[in-house]
Amino acid sequence: MICRLPLVSMSRRVRRQIVDQSFALLGEAGRFIQYTYSLGSPLAGREFGLRGRVAARVWLNFPPASVWNYRLAAA
Repeated sequence: MICRLPLVSMSRRVRRQIVDQSFALLGEAGRFIQYTYSLGSPLAGREFGLRGRVAARVWLNFPPASVWNYRLAAA
């Protein structure tokens, strides 16, 4: 799933709902891909039970953009 919602500006409760509902559809092996202008991760991994990594950075974009790839952390 690719997401461009402005997660950084949303409340923790709304971000939690988005993550929970997304992985309910994606399943345990699913990937949540987030395109963001935030320099850091838009989703705190520990808080949301995710493992995240930067898949790409677009430095020529203004402002620079990042693509984050999230998976559920191992239980």
